Amino acid sequence: MVKVIERTTMYSIAMRVCNNFADKDLYIKLPCKVGDEVYFIKHFFNYAKQPLCGMVCMIRTFSRDGDWAFGVIMDNENRERKFTSSDIGKTVFLTREDAEKKLEELKNE
Repeated sequence: MVKVIERTTMYSIAMRVCNNFADKDLYIKLPCKVGDEVYFIKHFFNYAKQPLCGMVCMIRTFSRDGDWAFGVIMDNENRERKFTSSDIGKTVFLTREDAEKKLEELKNE
């Protein structure tokens, strides 16, 4: 029989484990959290004319090279898109300004 554990109980257990960590440097600081907006500069295989905004809806561990996988719901498509933490600063940005700056750089190349 599978025991179902409530979310509040899981949170309580996780906090006890985290608080008992001897080395606080082992905590992981993610670049964004669920609910944050992120900006893509590519649409399929081409660069977009302007940044495409989406909201982070899911975060998963990703074993290859310590990357994290993020799921995003796009405003204009209402579809899920994915990116990894290594995409941040290349094709995915945490601010609209950074995304616009990168598109401008690419246009001037």
